[in-house]
Amino acid sequence: MLPCIIRNLSDVRSEFTCYSSNGYAAKTDYEIMCELEGMSHLLRTYPEEFPNLPAGRLADKLAAQLQMSKSTIGEYRTIANNLGEKGMQAFQAGKLKKSAAVELATLPEEEQEELLKQGIVNHKEIKVYKKVRTFRNSEQWNFHSCSLNRTGMERFLTAISKLDSCKQK
Repeated sequence: MLPCIIRNLSDVRSEFTCYSSNGYAAKTDYEIMCELEGMSHLLRTYPEEFPNLPAGRLADKLAAQLQMSKSTIGEYRTIANNLGEKGMQAFQAGKLKKSAAVELATLPEEEQEELLKQGIVNHKEIKVYKKVRTFRNSEQWNFHSCSLNRTGMERFLTAISKLDSCKQK
């Protein structure tokens, strides 16, 4: 016989406990994001079920429960709320790392899809794309200050020219 503890929990608390205590196996960033979204839903929908969590913002509650920083929680929520369907598929498949997914999620979905189509899935390339997008008509931009290799720069310039042609249509 094995000793066990029996707890009388509601379905909501049981689901939340499953999310928050299932941290032993290595998880992908996509799986962590899905768990955070499930926990967020439960905390927003059934706040009365969690009187022991600190009062305050949702990110504070999740950070306390999962022992993560609020900024990490915010990054996962940005991905969940703003990454387009194709970006989410790439993130789920592991083709898009978390840092790149966060950067990509700050762009409009049309631009996300164009960058993915061009194979720009690296955090640094997406960040440079965003800088050029912002400053390309400004004298402040200096191409020599960017740290992409030649292939990365070529892919990113091709993506910009394709985006310009999409916007002109």
